[in-house]
Amino acid sequence: MGLRILGVKDNESVDYPLFLLRSTFFCRNGCNPTLKHIPDSVVFQTFSKSSNNILLKALLPLCDGRNNICIFCPHQSFDFTLDKLPMNESRPYVRPIYVTFNGHDGSFQAPSNVSSNPDSACRRLGLAVRILQSATAEIILAETGYRRSFACAGDFRTPSKIPPRVSASPVSAAVWCIQSKLSFEEAQRMSVISLWETLARELHNVFSEDRGQAKWLAVVSCTEFKALATTETTPLSHEAIISRTVAYCALGAGGLALFGSGNLYTWPESIVDLEIHLSDLRKVNRRQFLDDSAYRGTYWANYTTALGTMLHELGHCFDLDHSPEGIMRRGGDDLNLIISFPPPGVSSDFRKVK
Repeated sequence: MGLRILGVKDNESVDYPLFLLRSTFFCRNGCNPTLKHIPDSVVFQTFSKSSNNILLKALLPLCDGRNNICIFCPHQSFDFTLDKLPMNESRPYVRPIYVTFNGHDGSFQAPSNVSSNPDSACRRLGLAVRILQSATAEIILAETGYRRSFACAGDFRTPSKIPPRVSASPVSAAVWCIQSKLSFEEAQRMSVISLWETLARELHNVFSEDRGQAKWLAVVSCTEFKALATTETTPLSHEAIISRTVAYCALGAGGLALFGSGNLYTWPESIVDLEIHLSDLRKVNRRQFLDDSAYRGTYWANYTTALGTMLHELGHCFDLDHSPEGIMRRGGDDLNLIISFPPPGVSSDFRKVK
């Protein structure tokens, strides 16, 4: 019987609130490990292919100060402590923003049974940024042996001058909802670079406190996939799909990383839905909605591709260039493997859908 905690020691300190725990667990009696109740925690488990061990990953929301963690089964238990430090008030930070447009209700394109209003969009974005904060810490740990991540606006004791639409919590970054002076139609007619330039100027005026301190991670509501007529052929290439999508954005530079909302409908609103979304094998209706999944065609793949793309473009804002491998190449397509395991029946090897 035994437990091996990977990459963390008892009484370790971190300064971000959603911690990724990785461990291997074995019990001769065939027990599954249980995490002592931590509100809003998410646990992913799978069996090791090379041993009888159970592989475990858990996203643990941390409160300020000492956090007591216990993993147990009826025959054994393991206890350790994580210390959540307050965020340094002088640090630069990332501000997540959902951008709506003048004369439009701010909803994003989604199936009729999916909530798509600005509040829903902000909740989806807030969770995504928290996940990226945790994933960044693990990526840097693997390279340097130390956890480091970006700070988020809203995590400081000093409040922002403009209140967020979604407040900060251990499972969500604060998110601001800002209406652009552009109309919805004007934004859709613009090139990506022109839209980036216009919104960068607007955000510079709205968030004057951020000058020299912040990177803006903004999602625009105006992305729209043009549904196919009955006689039209379903696009197969990424280029053909993007050619039918207006306001498709994935551009990070300087102080702004700008993204479209085309597959926001595949993202979870709450951490309690994260496990379901990371294993959602449903196929996207590629005749009606954007499929931006690195040719995998499923809901879960759209979500993890979006997460990886966001981290990639945010990396450019942090002055990172393209690299031969990893997030700054196309390593973000399988960013889900940092925080969880492959969905049932899906290999961890990259494969294009047919």
